[in-house]
Amino acid sequence: MSRLHRSNVTTTLEPSFEEENTEHKEEEYTPLHPTLTALEMAKALSEVDKDHLDNFVEVNPFEEEEKEQNK
Repeated sequence: MSRLHRSNVTTTLEPSFEEENTEHKEEEYTPLHPTLTALEMAKALSEVDKDHLDNFVEVNPFEEEEKEQNK
């Protein structure tokens, strides 16, 4: 009967869900394959280079001859 009258103290270990240190940042993955590097360089060059058609100047090589014929 002594067990029935004894008060057992039971302790349970509960995991704590406190906020962890938020200063730890994971490093961003950067692929190192040479093909991917070449693709990135090609994209960068295409963004920098202007379209050659932006420099288009319309030329009429026969403009002077047409003026002479219309006189």
